[in-house]
Amino acid sequence: YLDAGEPVRASQLVIETGTPGWALEVYGAAEDPPDALADWEGPIGTGIAAGREETVPVDPPVPFRYYLVWITNPAQTEDGYGAEINDARLLG
Repeated sequence: YLDAGEPVRASQLVIETGTPGWALEVYGAAEDPPDALADWEGPIGTGIAAGREETVPVDPPVPFRYYLVWITNPAQTEDGYGAEINDARLLG
């Protein structure tokens, strides 16, 4: 998950990856990050990391401090399946 430091209403999540081809959902939390996925709010965005850099639109109902990137379908790699996140940025 990403910690914005304070609640923000992001509109986009930019992800850089070394393993393109995986799918994701984005969830949010206003206070301490939950332990279980069911306790996060969302999904507030979905996308496919098809290229080395992807922008995923997000639509949080309220400002969130924490944004979780949940990998729903990993990419096929030489070693099987996986997903690599090199960098992630929230944009307002």
